[in-house]
Amino acid sequence: MTSPLSHKVPEPYVTLYLCRHGETELNLQGVLQGGGINAPLNHTGQLQVARLGERFRNRPIDWVISSALLRAEQTAQSVAQYHPDAEFTIIPELNELCWGIWEGKKCPYMPSLLERWNSGDYEASFEQGESVLDAEKRITAAITQILEQAAGRKHVFVATAHGRLLRVILSSLIDNNLSHMAEYTHRNSCVNVVRVYRRVDLSPGQYQRFAQTRAFPKTWIPESKNALGDADAPFQTHRLRRTRPTSVLDDFVFIPVQLDNMEHLIES
Repeated sequence: MTSPLSHKVPEPYVTLYLCRHGETELNLQGVLQGGGINAPLNHTGQLQVARLGERFRNRPIDWVISSALLRAEQTAQSVAQYHPDAEFTIIPELNELCWGIWEGKKCPYMPSLLERWNSGDYEASFEQGESVLDAEKRITAAITQILEQAAGRKHVFVATAHGRLLRVILSSLIDNNLSHMAEYTHRNSCVNVVRVYRRVDLSPGQYQRFAQTRAFPKTWIPESKNALGDADAPFQTHRLRRTRPTSVLDDFVFIPVQLDNMEHLIES
């Protein structure tokens, strides 16, 4: 039997390529970089993003976006160099979380903070730092800005994905809350492909199924089927507390296609 979701699937409003920056020396040292530490890529990081740029060299990219931090901008430039006609935009709201008094240091209290977040205390933060709930609010504003300006731009590369911020983005957009942050892994220079659909372009059945369920387990990556049309994809309903502020983002549905993908670093 043909699933009613398997035909007449609209084209995505836009496809987002959310990429984490390449490696820095502070990554290797286990130091919290945060939004106030502007470390450059190290040699390994430069090699990673060079391969990343090659990955996107012959792909259609309409817009390249970066946070205001050097490590993200260097990563974004590796892709932008192959797309001279694509606009390049810096959005400071995409910067990494502020870790307060622990920025630029190794923090022995990080496991305790992560435990509080994982238990649902999203307002927890280090002294003078930012909570993930604070970060979600500014991310909502930044993604809203991107989507409002993305009309006609089908492929947008976003090199914002500082580690914790990437978890906030994916959990908030895909799961509509922050309870799944720990499930989203984020290796240096990884790529997360997210197709964005406008709610008005989906049938009521399509919207209900995908707006109120998790699209698929984090380890499942479809090779060719559109997630909206795959009747065999596993689904798990969640009834967890919403954290994302009500906004224009509710007019969109975010469907992950690839998560923490590193194919550009696989030797052929």
